[in-house]
Amino acid sequence: MNSQKRAEKEERFFDEVARDKVAETPQKQFKHDVYFTAIDATVTQLNERFDQNRRILSAFTCLYSDNLLKRSKEDCENSLNILTEEYGSAGSVDVSSNDAIAEYTLFQTRCKERKGIKVVTKLAFKF
Repeated sequence: MNSQKRAEKEERFFDEVARDKVAETPQKQFKHDVYFTAIDATVTQLNERFDQNRRILSAFTCLYSDNLLKRSKEDCENSLNILTEEYGSAGSVDVSSNDAIAEYTLFQTRCKERKGIKVVTKLAFKF
């Protein structure tokens, strides 16, 4: 038989919040006040940072090899417009979205021509 006694559940009223409860030990109090608070703040900040860049990150999917041949022309153009809007003027020469779409279309055409050809490179070193 189990010799440990089950802890009794403390009765709570409907308007009582979990933070109103006093911790049983200093370790639990520290865990609640510092550790969990820091973890919550970190998770919240990471979510906010990635939410701000989610639109740009999703635009890069047009460059994935799996999506290169499957995505519609309109979908690819929308993604390229987002990317050129964000990064087009980052260099010394502005890149227009029309130029990016033309280059992408040419690249997509070349990939379709070579569809079915898998390039596998193996490096064999013999000493």
